[in-house]
Amino acid sequence: MSLRGAATSNVIAQSHRFHYHKLPEPWQQIVEYHIEAAIDYHELRFVNAYEKQKELVILFQNSMRDWDNWCLHVLYVFMQDFQYIASKADRQMEAMTGEEENKDRYLKTAATLISKSFSICINDRMQLRGSKKWGVYRLSGILLGVYIKLGQLNLCTNVTKAIKVAELPEFYEFPKGDQVTYLYYSGRLAFAEQNYAQAEIALHEAFRKCTIRSTEHKDMILFLLVPIRMLRGILPSPALLDRYPNVRDTYGGVASAIKAGNVRAFMDALDENEQSFIKYGTYFAVERARSIALRRLFHRVYHLLDRPKKILLHDIQVALTFVGLPLSMEEVEWTMANLIFNGFIKAYISHEHLTLVLSLRDPFPPLTLGE
Repeated sequence: MSLRGAATSNVIAQSHRFHYHKLPEPWQQIVEYHIEAAIDYHELRFVNAYEKQKELVILFQNSMRDWDNWCLHVLYVFMQDFQYIASKADRQMEAMTGEEENKDRYLKTAATLISKSFSICINDRMQLRGSKKWGVYRLSGILLGVYIKLGQLNLCTNVTKAIKVAELPEFYEFPKGDQVTYLYYSGRLAFAEQNYAQAEIALHEAFRKCTIRSTEHKDMILFLLVPIRMLRGILPSPALLDRYPNVRDTYGGVASAIKAGNVRAFMDALDENEQSFIKYGTYFAVERARSIALRRLFHRVYHLLDRPKKILLHDIQVALTFVGLPLSMEEVEWTMANLIFNGFIKAYISHEHLTLVLSLRDPFPPLTLGE
């Protein structure tokens, strides 16, 4: 029973009964710690609640080594509560002291103990049917979420590496919710490392496995998946944006600008949604999509001029000015050179004639995330 659950208030109200009806150990002590933590939590004494929850977790971990996987659902609740209370305790302590030196001290300690739970499960030697290994992906989701919140991405890598080398049941045999969470965090980590191809695979699979009603989870996935797809020139469809209005509000402007090849509108949309992009950690990926908007503009110029072998840089300069991005000829040259270097256009620049000489074969090649 979670400390945050509605039923907890009833348990607190009847907590005196546990002093008269003793449970076998370690359950008597576990229940007492749980009730004490719940009382402190509901009376907003989060630091005290954290200390009680910490004692509960340590006691439960020491006991669970001899239990089979019936204990996992209890463990999940304790771990979720622990990381939640730790965050509350950190904020309360910071508000009381005003100190930032020990920022996240409680959450960091909680992460260590959650990691211990993960290790107990992944190294469990019981027979598969009763093995605590069935809890590996659920606990990895909790642990990865905490590490990302703490900015400890290097520790995230330790978790994913441990899973890769462990002898576990097949991934598809785990609960679908656990699969989705792990795929999401795997994609998020790959995204942070700018390994967009790997991130796209993981996030697409996570999205595919989500249930129809998991709108919030799908939003979280799409906040990362949409900019990755945009880097390949694949824009979200109007139907998808209508189905997910939060995604539309965040990415609709930049997607429309890319589609129109309107670089100025793209920059305006980037500025307008800057805080959202920073919040989701996608700002640099979206900013990189500016090259896709430029490529789309020059592709339109290419077709308007009836697909010539050469395009005067002056014509490109005129097109940029038309969409509200006036550049000097030197800046136009630099822009085109950058697009050529990054594989967005197959061409070379004749500096002497101020001309873009296009490849005879596929001057606007398909985009890949390896570029």
